[in-house]
Amino acid sequence: MAGRLIQIDKEEVTTPVGEVVLTGINTDDVYFVTVTGVEVSTDANIRTRVAISGSADTTSNYSRAGKQFKDNTTFGNSTSTNDNQWNIHFTGGNGTGEINNFHYYVYNFNNANKHSSITVHESGLNKLQVLTGMQGAAIHTVNQANDGLSFISSAGNITAGNFVLYKVL
Repeated sequence: MAGRLIQIDKEEVTTPVGEVVLTGINTDDVYFVTVTGVEVSTDANIRTRVAISGSADTTSNYSRAGKQFKDNTTFGNSTSTNDNQWNIHFTGGNGTGEINNFHYYVYNFNNANKHSSITVHESGLNKLQVLTGMQGAAIHTVNQANDGLSFISSAGNITAGNFVLYKVL
C-alpha cells in the first residue's frame, strides 16, 4: 500500500532537555518528521542538525531558504549558507501560548553520495504572540550518510514537545 507511515523513533519531552535526537534512518526511502507542541525555557529558536551515528554533525555545512509568514506584517525571506546548524524556526519562548509545530520531509539521508536535505513546514505562536509560519528547504552540503536529526534550543532548554520520525512507504 503506497503512502503508509512507519514509526521509526519517538521522543516526548516532559522535562527540560538540552537536545532531542531522532535516529533510525537506514534506507534510501523518504522519511517524515513531525514535531508538535514545542516549548522552550527562554526566548530562543529551535535549531536542527543532521545526526551521524546518533550524534549531531556540528560542521559549517548547513544552508537554508524559506518564506516566513506572520499575521501582523508582510512576507519575509529567511536564508543562510555555511552555518553550523539549520536556523529555520521562529523564536519561541516560555510565555502563555507560545508554541511551535513543524514537519519535515527528509531526503537522501542514508545516501553517502548525495547531500541530505529537508523541506520544512511550520506554524505556531512566537514570543511576541504573533501567529507565524514558514515554508522552505534546507540542505547539508556534504555527501555523507546520516542516520537522524538533532534538535536543540538556541538558548536554554526544550521544555515540551513530541518529536516523531517516520519512514514513508
